[in-house]
Amino acid sequence: MAEDWYRTLFEHTGTAIVVLNKDMTLFSSNSEFNQLSEIGNDLARSSMSFLDFVVTEDCDRLKRYHRQRRKEGGKAPSEYEFQLITVSGDKRTISATVDIVPGTEKSILSLIDITDKKEADLALRESERLMKTILDNFPGIVYHCRHPNDWQVEFVSPRCKELTGYESSTFVGPLERLLKRLVHPEDWRMVLNEIKRSLRAKKPFGMTYRIRTLAGEEKWVWEQGIGHYDEKGKVLSFEGFITDITEHKLAEIELVRENESLKSSIKDRYKLGSIIGISPIMQVVYEQIIRAARTDASVVITGKSGTGKELVARAIHQLSDRKDKAFVPVNCGAIPDNLLESEFFGYKKGAFTGAASDTGGFLEVANGGSLFLDELETLSTTMQVKLLRVIDGYGYTPVGGRETKKSDVRVIAATNVDLQEQLNQGLMREDFYFRINVFPIHVPPLKERPQDIPLLIDHFIEKFGNVNNPLTIPATIRDDMKKYDWPGNVRELQNTIQRYAATGNFSFFNPSTSSSGKPTNLSSATFQRTNGSLQEEMESLEKSIIIEALDQNRWQRGETATMLKIDRKTLLRKMKKHGIN
Repeated sequence: MAEDWYRTLFEHTGTAIVVLNKDMTLFSSNSEFNQLSEIGNDLARSSMSFLDFVVTEDCDRLKRYHRQRRKEGGKAPSEYEFQLITVSGDKRTISATVDIVPGTEKSILSLIDITDKKEADLALRESERLMKTILDNFPGIVYHCRHPNDWQVEFVSPRCKELTGYESSTFVGPLERLLKRLVHPEDWRMVLNEIKRSLRAKKPFGMTYRIRTLAGEEKWVWEQGIGHYDEKGKVLSFEGFITDITEHKLAEIELVRENESLKSSIKDRYKLGSIIGISPIMQVVYEQIIRAARTDASVVITGKSGTGKELVARAIHQLSDRKDKAFVPVNCGAIPDNLLESEFFGYKKGAFTGAASDTGGFLEVANGGSLFLDELETLSTTMQVKLLRVIDGYGYTPVGGRETKKSDVRVIAATNVDLQEQLNQGLMREDFYFRINVFPIHVPPLKERPQDIPLLIDHFIEKFGNVNNPLTIPATIRDDMKKYDWPGNVRELQNTIQRYAATGNFSFFNPSTSSSGKPTNLSSATFQRTNGSLQEEMESLEKSIIIEALDQNRWQRGETATMLKIDRKTLLRKMKKHGIN
């Protein structure tokens, strides 16, 4: 009965137990050990050496302990750790308690698998080592505050001295004392209130403020922290970090000063780049140009024909970080649909008839700079998709090529139509519209800024006048020009003065228009023979007819194309061919 009692106890201790003979073979083992070592109950009955379950590097040590334990007065340790190797080759860390069975030379070992605990301890120590490394090298302040009765700073990282000049121990103690010593007198109460407010709301906090170092130097810092709470929501502690942002903040302050200075100078400014205008509405346009120039976002410039949309685009480019790279203007409406891809993406030699060599397109030329898309609304939806991929950074493939190229371009577009209406009619893709219309700028027509007309008149007089024989305009004519609506906007005003400089005549009140204001015919188109070839005579006549039609339609290209019974793209190509701006 006693033997059964001991066997039951042996099997149900919940601990792996093994009894070893003098030669370290297994005399007996319980099921816990059999399971731990993976030997199984049948195998356990056979004569096996315990050292078969010990990793090689621990065998000599365990043999030495075993021998010492059997010597009179031996001092072998009764507790130690070793690595056990299972039948499947898995290694486990074991804590062993060993003793001699009374009256025998057998040893009884109680074994506890501490592998998971050991790994957890190692992970904890590694985590603590990493944390210490981070704290010791963090270029600022990492802190921890506890709230027993009042807020107390319990820890400040050692490198705080580089930021503040103070040793970290200086700041251990009451939080308010730390703030008063370190934070700028005008800011410390704000900092304290913000911390308390955020902790009450159980939200992380972040703020920018000034500190004063031990040497009296003023610095800007960013502080970010978070609180810890008990199960009832009571705040127990908080911790955070403080880092130096002086350089960034001073640059920001300087930028604000520059902006204010620029705004002040623009307030009564009459010119920005090549744009002329002192009216309040143009001051708004100037401000939008400056803001757009500081971003890399796509811009869409809207406005009626002749308002100077390309001048706005060029001003944005010249004020941007891309000013030293190319500004590439593209009149989308003047390019036939079948040539769009080769013009934008370039082509490889032999890609089509006439492709004699590899040629880069607009995107390659504009790489690093700005791509100006005039007449944006004329782009087909197919071309919109391909340009959208370029804008999104996926690149493009030259016609006839295989490799994908990428181009870093800032897209500035212009249109004189309602893009929302284009979108509604399905003429513009929604994804393209929202991707390109990030920063809209509207250029007002000349009739909405009549106070700019005298400035523009003087500008064009100076531009087209002769240095030796200055151009002058009679006061009565100038007065009429100020009152005129200028449906062709600045372009019409410019062309009127240019013609006056060349002919001495004014024609902005065109007698060939009907009472409805619409052109009647082109019978007044004048033509003089040049005694050239038939081709030259025909081209000269075509140019005269186009100019006359443009004059009659106040340089509205859409209406001019309708009058001439040609499409808009054909008109634009012919204007480019004849050098008509």
